[in-house]
Amino acid sequence: MKIWKEFGSSHSGNVSVIGTFSDPKDAKAALEMIEDFTLGEWEERHASVDEFLEIWSEKFHPDVKYTSIYQTDYSLGIDNSPNIELVNNRIEISRLRTSNVGGIIKLMLFAGAKTANVSNNK
Repeated sequence: MKIWKEFGSSHSGNVSVIGTFSDPKDAKAALEMIEDFTLGEWEERHASVDEFLEIWSEKFHPDVKYTSIYQTDYSLGIDNSPNIELVNNRIEISRLRTSNVGGIIKLMLFAGAKTANVSNNK
């Protein structure tokens, strides 16, 4: 008898990221920025993370440039368009096929999320 322990490769898995905000207005204000970051490389919205940070430092908050988000955080490596929606005081990203969610988490927390949770949905 053999027992195998498997680990998902993230390309075949679906990850969900949920950021919960105290105030629904804060979540609504952050939604466009979170969506732009999540889809940025996939839809070729920005040439680099620096361009993204420059734009959002003007549109959202000047300190977004200092969130310690790097090109490796921006390069999610997704191969699909995930679902991104606002549900009351939460930003919910589902069908995200990557394990590289650190930049999304950093951005959510910067934008005022009280919690940011990640789950692997198989």
